Amino acid sequence: MATSNESELRMYTSNPGHTKTSFGGVARNISEAIARLGHAPLFLSAVADDPFGETLRRHCIEELNMSDRGLRVVSSDLARTGMYVALFDKHGDLQSAVADADIAKNFVTSEFVRKFRTEIENASVVVVDANLCETTLSEIGDMVTGCCWLEPTSVAKAASFVRAGLLKHVSVISPNEDELDAMFREITHTSSSRSSDVDLETKSRRVLNEMKEDSSVVVTLGEQGVAIMSTNEDNMSYFEPGNVESIKNCTGAGDTLVGATVWAMAHRNLSLDDAVRSVGMRAAERTLASEEPVCPTLSSMEETGLFF
Repeated sequence: MATSNESELRMYTSNPGHTKTSFGGVARNISEAIARLGHAPLFLSAVADDPFGETLRRHCIEELNMSDRGLRVVSSDLARTGMYVALFDKHGDLQSAVADADIAKNFVTSEFVRKFRTEIENASVVVVDANLCETTLSEIGDMVTGCCWLEPTSVAKAASFVRAGLLKHVSVISPNEDELDAMFREITHTSSSRSSDVDLETKSRRVLNEMKEDSSVVVTLGEQGVAIMSTNEDNMSYFEPGNVESIKNCTGAGDTLVGATVWAMAHRNLSLDDAVRSVGMRAAERTLASEEPVCPTLSSMEETGLFF
């Protein structure tokens, strides 16, 4: 991560600021949030046999008590461990980023995920991010018997996911407003100038029409919280965040929301709305006040009664 000292970044030149390296990646962040809450998930991904990959693998085992059997280790002659370089202004708001996730797309293949067919079929919730190739995403979708939750990860990948006809596999999707707009425009062949006049509920309903029965769209709205539209509800539900006195890091709050919500659905048998309101939002608030992409002290939240 690189954070500028200025409110507005100056393009085509260097900006004074500070940098920090941390573990990240959408699926990894979600997995960490679940693990921090006491139930280590099966994390399917790929890393190279380079220093970054080895450090990440050891972190999963030693810090998060997660098994590394779902991590495919690839020769560094063939791939690089995934990297995400984010650029923030001094307020912590993301200005731009570059994501290098080719290793997931190229090496988390259909053949690889078939090795975990039993675990995927028996899982109550399976979370996938759109960094995987379309063939692998479709293969996973065919295996899932419970809830299949998609995290779009970016505007470009949200649009390509729709274009590939993969929404039919999905029970829950968690885009931000821009990703939702990209999916709506891809489905309706609407220009960006026209889609700007369409409200959030209409866009969500249109996306729901392409998804499985009894599905939900969870729209992350930044400082405004979360909005949820479900096929069995007449109106969109809005959940406002609590007060966070000092926001230290905006990266990972959305992933923490997803991970904590999935944990509550799978391990506390909560409905989606209840899981978002009483667990996901509270965990995301804790991460916003943390220096890390996922707050390391999530494990203490249930013990102190901060969830319910």
